[in-house]
Amino acid sequence: EPAVIIMDEPTIGLDPHQIIIVRDLIASLRGRMSVIISSHILPEIEATCDRVLIINGGRIVAQGSPAELRPKHGDDPRFTIRECTVKDWPFNRFCYLAVGAAWAWNDKRAWTDEQWRAYAESDRLRTFAACFDGSPAGYFELHEGDGHEIEIAYFGLLPGFQGRGFGGAMLTCALEEAWKSQPRRVWVHTCT
Repeated sequence: EPAVIIMDEPTIGLDPHQIIIVRDLIASLRGRMSVIISSHILPEIEATCDRVLIINGGRIVAQGSPAELRPKHGDDPRFTIRECTVKDWPFNRFCYLAVGAAWAWNDKRAWTDEQWRAYAESDRLRTFAACFDGSPAGYFELHEGDGHEIEIAYFGLLPGFQGRGFGGAMLTCALEEAWKSQPRRVWVHTCT
């Protein structure tokens, strides 16, 4: 009885009955030994694993339970996220200052109105507003860079809406919107 069993794509090429047998075998090993499964078939991972590591380029880029790694969509219908299709630089400045105050966002704090206007009205910038029951709750900006790359430029919730479970839904929305145009990559710089 080894302490660890490693399986690579254990159900590839199997018929439905054989898949059930392999899944039952893996389940029977739970608690007796560790089973490491390598697979690109996410439903297979969700059916058999308690803990998931996502590896890209040899580095762990995400980890958690299957439920923790699923996209989050808010359960509260009062929380909405919409793209701001009318460019309004004072709104971008308000969000930047209100969200960024607690995180020491200082790079644009001293900008003039004209700098804000040029930034927020750029065709390469998309702004999304999160609202709760009609009140501003947060925002994110997607900036298209050279080489068809999308940066999640700014992202956050206003202080009164932090810790209420809205961040996951907002991040899911930001990632889904960023990938819609099929960029070469999506990236973000974090401040914490």
